Amino acid sequence: MNDERFWLDHLKAIDASGLTTKAYGEQHNLSVKKLYEWRKKFRTQGVSAMPASGQGVGNPFVAIQVKPVSSEAVAHCVVQCGSLRLELDRLPSVQWLASLDVALRRAS
Repeated sequence: MNDERFWLDHLKAIDASGLTTKAYGEQHNLSVKKLYEWRKKFRTQGVSAMPASGQGVGNPFVAIQVKPVSSEAVAHCVVQCGSLRLELDRLPSVQWLASLDVALRRAS
């Protein structure tokens, strides 16, 4: 396997996992510096590490809507992805939102 394929496969796995690049690199005993270098190299070449989906290629974000709540109500967060509506007691982490996005893309 050539170097480009090796690193691109790992970058795709990072994006699909919802982990940070640092956490993934440490978990797989990979140089975090190299992961960032290869990601930058692929970006400058116009190569996307994101897996293709029916929702478009290379966009890891899903639209969410956060509505403010009245001061009398318990603070919470509403995450709406298409017809899925989640009401949470606090804003979830970016990693959790990324994992949700990956799961929803796989399910569709």
